[in-house]
This record gives sequence, C-alpha cells and structure tokens, in this order.
Amino acid sequence: MFQKKISHNTNKMKIIGFNYTKLHAERPFKIESVSKISANIAFTEIEKENSDMIKSDSIFRITFKYEVDYEKTDIHVACEGILYLTIDPEKAKEVIKKWKKKEIDEDLRIYLSRYIWRKCTLKALQLEDELGVPTHISMPQISFSDSAKK
Repeated sequence: MFQKKISHNTNKMKIIGFNYTKLHAERPFKIESVSKISANIAFTEIEKENSDMIKSDSIFRITFKYEVDYEKTDIHVACEGILYLTIDPEKAKEVIKKWKKKEIDEDLRIYLSRYIWRKCTLKALQLEDELGVPTHISMPQISFSDSAKK
C-alpha cells in the first residue's frame, strides 16, 4: 500500500489554545443495531485575531465540529470547539486567501485534524461510555492463553 508523502510544514504553525464550546451526546431509550459508525471533522470558521502579546506571527481562531455518525440511528455524539493557532505572516496570507474560497491548505488541514482527532476522540469515547452506546473506534481485545490461566 502506498501513501502520499506530505511535507508537513508545522514549524511555521503552532497551536496555542484549545477549548470545547459544545459537547452533545444523546441516545434513544432503546438502541437498535448499529450498522456503520463514522467520525468527521468540519472546519466552520477561520478568522485572524489581533494580539498585543504576539507580534512576530499571525494568530488565527479556528472553529470546528467533530461528529460521530451512527448511521440509521438516533444516537448522536458531537464536539464543537475553538483552536488558536500561530502562523508565520507569509503562510498567514495564504491561509486567508484560501479560506475566502472555504478551502484549507493541505498541511494546515492535516495538522489541525490530527490534533482535533486526538482531543475529540477521547472525549467522544468518554461520552459514548457514559451513554452506553457502541464506541466509534475498535477497542483492544484481551485474550488469555491456557498457559496464562495456570
């Protein structure tokens, strides 16, 4: 299997803040069988912020939504939040230009998605456990051999 090699230019970007703005989880009284579960991230807004503290880089406020989709059920798990990111001025111009067309640079999208995925997957697993619904990722299975039982 081949993977596309991406030049992650993360030395020009740094996440400096992360906050949840909304956590939502619900389930029906009776859970029907779940055929497919998937998780998605959507970037809803990217805005440049002004700061007196950081002058050398541009600061961006990025809002996102992480949703777990339980196909054909009434189960719903979602996280919404805000990320604060510093980007060097040259890269910042490119980010602003692309976002006007609702596009995100591939390096930036991957960098942000990995961070959001890591934070929100843990939160979603916690919410799924509290509700008693199937988890959206496979959990490790433990088995013991006969020799381990003795």
